[in-house]
Amino acid sequence: MMKIRIKKCSAFIAGALFFLFCVQLAEKSLAEQFTLYIESDIERDKYNIQNANNLHKSYETTLIDELARIGFRVKSSLNKDDVTEHDIILKAGFIRLGEKLLIPTAEIKTAKTETILASLKTTAFSLNGEIFTVEKQLDSSAISIARMLYARLLSMNWAEINFEKNTWETEEQMIRLLINGMSGCFKNYFLDTLETEFPGSVSIAVLSETSIGTSKYNFVTSAKTRFITKWVRALLSEQLLIENEHFALSTRDRFITLQIFPKTIPKGTFCR
Repeated sequence: MMKIRIKKCSAFIAGALFFLFCVQLAEKSLAEQFTLYIESDIERDKYNIQNANNLHKSYETTLIDELARIGFRVKSSLNKDDVTEHDIILKAGFIRLGEKLLIPTAEIKTAKTETILASLKTTAFSLNGEIFTVEKQLDSSAISIARMLYARLLSMNWAEINFEKNTWETEEQMIRLLINGMSGCFKNYFLDTLETEFPGSVSIAVLSETSIGTSKYNFVTSAKTRFITKWVRALLSEQLLIENEHFALSTRDRFITLQIFPKTIPKGTFCR
């Protein structure tokens, strides 16, 4: 009789554990479906920044496109009655430095309670350049902000991020990364950003490293090469580096080669 009771009890416990597992699985599945709402800080910026409407439009259009490419479900209109605890608001704006310098920013907060999760920003750039140059800088900043957001939410394990379809994703691969002409703090910053912020990055291992000549690395990632090079270009453009003027970037098979030209000085501060 005792054996029968033990068997029944064991079966009950096993059934209960399986039920809890199913509930947790369902909760995770629902969590993955969170929505990212885009808000604009245009009302504040239009009184402080010249041509704010066009700047915001260019910045936010690229930001929305890039977030959607990464895999986020993005909406621009928010109904407070419909939001879940996993939904997020991204408020896009600028910080003005002096008359002609802007820093693109993004404040990330929960949609339900408006608890701030992160404040992201890129490098300041000048509005004195040609329209094409300013728009290119806005595009690069938007791409970088989207990349930063993905990395930040992933590190927080926010809502079990696991998109079903990633246009940037492929089978995990090892890419040989060759870097020439980059040294010191900027190289450390560049490699850290590749490893911790680029979607799909797994690890970067040093094969050979030198301050003069070419440093070689094994870069393990599940991202497609064309997306990696796009993110690299945005990262360098964020530092006001112009392709073919300050650097050259090329790919062949599973090799990515980045050459920084002599006398190139990035804009950011990296030694802290």
